[in-house]
Amino acid sequence: MRKLLPVILTIIVLALHSATFLALHGMEWGVIIGGGHVIVYGIDSLIRWEAGENQIFVPKNTYTGTAGLFSIINRFGPNAIATLAHPKTRDYNNISALYDPAADSAIVGSALASGSAFSTNLSYNPGKWNSTKGNCYQYFRNIDFYS
Repeated sequence: MRKLLPVILTIIVLALHSATFLALHGMEWGVIIGGGHVIVYGIDSLIRWEAGENQIFVPKNTYTGTAGLFSIINRFGPNAIATLAHPKTRDYNNISALYDPAADSAIVGSALASGSAFSTNLSYNPGKWNSTKGNCYQYFRNIDFYS
């Protein structure tokens, strides 16, 4: 939350005082099996795990540790942030059970609900969504948002 507050305030000020479109540079990183998807903002380079297909290399399914995605995000300063997309309990190298300071610093949010990627339904009922609320609850309980 410490990193996110200046970003949120900037977005709010722009939205309240301007009719200008705001675009954020970002990407989705990760895989469903053995990892989890992370939405990354504030990095203007492509993060990939395939050799020769990247500007920044992060090994596949590596979220924690010095070579992990969260450490890489932190190297880009306070404007580089991550949100967890449809997290499951053991995703992101099991951060829901194991506190990771780099993840704590990089992650600023998490999806609470997620719909089907291939649905053509235009009238979702939130009760039918795949709720992800609580999947990383224990991890987020360990984060001190206000220090």
